[in-house]
Amino acid sequence: GRFQFINLEDGEYEVSVVGGRNPSGGGGQRVRVIGGVQSMPVDLTWDRVAGQGEWNAVPLPLGIPSGGLGRLTVDSFGHLWIASTAGLAVFDGHNSTVWRQRDGLPSSEVLRIAFDREGTAWIATALGIVCKRHGGLMAPPAGAWPTNRLYDLAIGRDGAVWVGHQGGLFRWKDGVSRNFGVEDGLPQLAVSELWPAFKDGVEIVII
Repeated sequence: GRFQFINLEDGEYEVSVVGGRNPSGGGGQRVRVIGGVQSMPVDLTWDRVAGQGEWNAVPLPLGIPSGGLGRLTVDSFGHLWIASTAGLAVFDGHNSTVWRQRDGLPSSEVLRIAFDREGTAWIATALGIVCKRHGGLMAPPAGAWPTNRLYDLAIGRDGAVWVGHQGGLFRWKDGVSRNFGVEDGLPQLAVSELWPAFKDGVEIVII
């Protein structure tokens, strides 16, 4: 798996699998954190979690390359949504449905799937955003959505949609949209990853 630790103080940490065992058979993986306000990705692998059930293999949908798999999301029905460089796949436990550019996606390179409180799926591709709920794909609500290359999408607890793209950080909520750039305090123009959180009633986007 790929885990991300944020806002840690500088220093060394040991990461281990609780209830399982590390593939090395020894202790946890040593991690050095420099710059506590920055996120730091850590790659971990293990063979199985002892006493925690069994691993189930999900058949890869036809046409979806294993090397091109991206983020996975599970909806309220337990369906698995798979983002990949070759399209969007939805696995219901038995069968898979795949959408690509020829099926209505702005691009077959799917980056992220997020669900709002109404259950609508927001699908971010490299070249645009589409929504899906109870039927086919549809354009997002009216707004000045980014038209350049997208990198990530997230939905805050208040329902605001955040988009990281080549031209900054975009926010949409209830028909009101705004784009933030370096002139607004971003450390760089391109925003590649989003992690919405809440603290003391203030919405925070960690970049």
